[in-house]
Amino acid sequence: MEAPFIDALTGAVRLRGSDDAALRRILQGLGDKVSGILGFEELAPEEAADGSSLEEAPAPQHEHSIRPFVRLGTAAKNAALSAALGPPYAAPEVARLYEFPPGEGDGQCLGLIQLDGGYKQTDLDAYFQGLGIPLPRITPVPADSNILSENSFFNMEVTLDIQLAGALCPRAHLAVYNTHDVSLRGYFNALCLALTDEVNRPSVLSVSWSFPEVEGQGPTPEEVALFEDLLSVAALLGVTVCSSVGNQGGLFPFLLQPGVTSLTPAANFAATSPLVLACGGTTLAAVEGGRVTREVVWNRLAERVGNPQGLYSMATGGGVSALVPLPAYQKAARVPPLITHSYDNFMLSPPEPFAGRGTPDVASNADLCTGFRFYMDGHWGVGGGTSSAAPLWASLVLLINQGLSHRHGREVRTGWLNPLLYRLRLEEGLDIVRPITEGHSGAYAASPDRLWNGCTGLGSPRGTALAHALGAI
Repeated sequence: MEAPFIDALTGAVRLRGSDDAALRRILQGLGDKVSGILGFEELAPEEAADGSSLEEAPAPQHEHSIRPFVRLGTAAKNAALSAALGPPYAAPEVARLYEFPPGEGDGQCLGLIQLDGGYKQTDLDAYFQGLGIPLPRITPVPADSNILSENSFFNMEVTLDIQLAGALCPRAHLAVYNTHDVSLRGYFNALCLALTDEVNRPSVLSVSWSFPEVEGQGPTPEEVALFEDLLSVAALLGVTVCSSVGNQGGLFPFLLQPGVTSLTPAANFAATSPLVLACGGTTLAAVEGGRVTREVVWNRLAERVGNPQGLYSMATGGGVSALVPLPAYQKAARVPPLITHSYDNFMLSPPEPFAGRGTPDVASNADLCTGFRFYMDGHWGVGGGTSSAAPLWASLVLLINQGLSHRHGREVRTGWLNPLLYRLRLEEGLDIVRPITEGHSGAYAASPDRLWNGCTGLGSPRGTALAHALGAI
């Protein structure tokens, strides 16, 4: 049996192997700190150090699962918070892997844009107590907008956003803007709430909702123009907007004709706005010694996930916009054009290229198999998707804002980050991100030959290096 390590979120000592003699020696050393044993069917219940009954650990769902494990009592759980662990991860551990800069978000407000769902205070209390982190200040806007939805996935979006942002920036103020309207109108109104909020004044907004640029599901050109006007206000106010890029890969299903479904490349709005930091997803494929040694494009399209609504597959979104032209700051990124053909009367037209905005700009851990522990409906679960990448990047920007405020004055902040990010990486060659060079999204692929790709953008965070490049430390 190899040496044990401690799960910083659950407080579990995890053991590789199945040598129960070694387990017994460890139990003797732990004494009365053990509150239960999971995963060793051959041990009788009375052999647990505190006499607790035996429960069977869940079967591993992916190659990173490790069992068996011993669950520690509360005191040992809180003392284990700084220890390394394997997936699913506690948010602070991922922050360490991504080399987040110092700070806890003091004096800053992070806005979370929500279109439906709500959260339970008891879940938040349990989550932050489990991490040993004080409960952050959370303000619903409007004040009566924290209403649970019958759709548990909508509640998960809200709960996961709050828990990730609160764990990464525990002293920041979190404002939750919720319109309970899952539409472009609801999205627009939520942004209006945040950008006109003179009380909370968020410096960063995180959006875990997006709409594919597919006719009937995404925006019209007129709606894109309205959003651009509003997002220009965000840029003028110095508010950074971070958005997820979707979880269905680079190809989106649509109804070609009755009974026939097809696929089309489709980027997700409003991540396609050049005024938004578009956040894609990765898999933390290998972590050794507290460092990421291999990170790849998040793609589980060849695997099926089942839930009460049916089976589906997941991967990072991303791609080239069909509605928004390539911004000047992406000209050095070698974004491929979006190619369209016409096939009419069995005749194929010449290709029609469109130089569109490329998404994502950046990426971070999103794979459920290397995802984040969170607490909802009274139990621990695992969350992910690019819905976790957006609040992670928003939290990083907020910590940078804290550093900028401390060094250069209260009103100094990152603001519209995209042009700076591309210049620092593509023109100045600074290692402010970790490039992702392996994997694909079903439509686009990463490569060592490209500094940008349509799956993970420029790459995942090197937080301290980015903060230093922006003058925050």
